[in-house]
Order: sequence, then structure tokens, then C-alpha cells
Amino acid sequence: MGMLFSKPKYTPPPELEESKKLVAEREAAADASAKKETSALAARRRAMRTDPRSLLGSGGLLGIQDTGPQPTEQIRDPFQTGRFR
Repeated sequence: MGMLFSKPKYTPPPELEESKKLVAEREAAADASAKKETSALAARRRAMRTDPRSLLGSGGLLGIQDTGPQPTEQIRDPFQTGRFR
């Protein structure tokens, strides 16, 4: 009757601990690569938001030289005239 209520004597095999460690290492590597990809995408989005031409011309992403005319005139700022609103 005593064996009905006693805890079973179980020892996990040593391979189980090793496999858990390997799985944890793989998950950490996958998380690191996902974080790296996310930051690369965020940097690309940030660059596209600030100046999309910087990725294409003037030695940017594709290495194409930008030979187009550069704007020389100032764009009128409505805040400087005082007539805004």
C-alpha cells in the first residue's frame, strides 16, 4: 500500500539537459538575427523618410552619381512673412 502514495524515483537522462541547452542557444541566435534584421529595416525606413534620393544617388545604395541640377533658390517660408494663419 505504501507504493501507491510514494513519489516515483525518476532521474532525467543527461541528454535532456544538453538538448535544452542547445535549444536555448538556437533560440538566442534566432532572436539576435531577428533583432538585427529589424534594426536594418528601421534604418532603411528612417533613411527613406529623411531623403529617399540618398539611397540611390551620390554614391548611395546603388552607387549612381547624382548629376541632376541642384536647387539654388530659397523656398519661401510662410512663417517668416508673418502672414501664416
